[in-house]
Amino acid sequence: PDGEFQFPADNWYLIAPIGEHPHSDSGIIQVIDAAAVEAMTNSMPTNTELLVDFDHESWSKEKRTTAAGWIQNLKAAAQGLMAQIRWSKGGKEALGGGDYRYISPVWTLNNCRQIDETHIRPMVLTDAGITNRPNLRGLPALSNRDARRERVAADDPVDSFFTEVRTIQNARKVGFEAAWSSAKTEHREVYQNALRHTGYKNTAELIQPTHTWPGGHNPYLKFDSIVKHRASNDDISYDRAFEKAKLSHPNEYAQMCAEYQRDESIRASATSL
Repeated sequence: PDGEFQFPADNWYLIAPIGEHPHSDSGIIQVIDAAAVEAMTNSMPTNTELLVDFDHESWSKEKRTTAAGWIQNLKAAAQGLMAQIRWSKGGKEALGGGDYRYISPVWTLNNCRQIDETHIRPMVLTDAGITNRPNLRGLPALSNRDARRERVAADDPVDSFFTEVRTIQNARKVGFEAAWSSAKTEHREVYQNALRHTGYKNTAELIQPTHTWPGGHNPYLKFDSIVKHRASNDDISYDRAFEKAKLSHPNEYAQMCAEYQRDESIRASATSL
């Protein structure tokens, strides 16, 4: 029915995606990598549940400490830290009705490891809160209007390829682009299945860069429009839609990359003068 959102049957949720996440207030970069995920998973005490509140209100003495749910277990996955959550009546109603869609994990500075002046690695999960303004990029919604979409996504060839990319990225401590290139070579069949699933031919590598774009479209804005459209249709984050759009629209992505390289070249030439 309209207004009702669905939950995963096993109650497992991604709460901290792999990646580097700038903190909106301090500017500190929160590094979620395999080491962080493993440390947080292992640090959760046995026979203990961690609070999930509303908008981190339990951290303020003037606000409520009402539970939206309780984290029962943590586990490491290729995409990041997963939490199994038992929702309270109020939490389930808030999420099921669409009042809240996302979760925001909490760790304190004294439970983080300093990597350098600007980067920290969380080692202990303190608690979490449901929110509509998550601090971490790439978080999927906790509830989804279309439960069938989640079942399809589990066998989605595109998701299968992204899993291989993330696995390489985590294991080898390399960037997304490097992991992408390795996955294309090492898991070619998975990559080809993903391309066939999107209905597009892999023509990105065949494009001869030119800077006169058809119709005069700005390639940055064109690809951004594709990403936003997919994010809206699939009910996923912008970062995840961006990664999927690279496969589904390789020509537009290649054009944007070529334009970026051109702009960088122009800036470098201007700097050297």
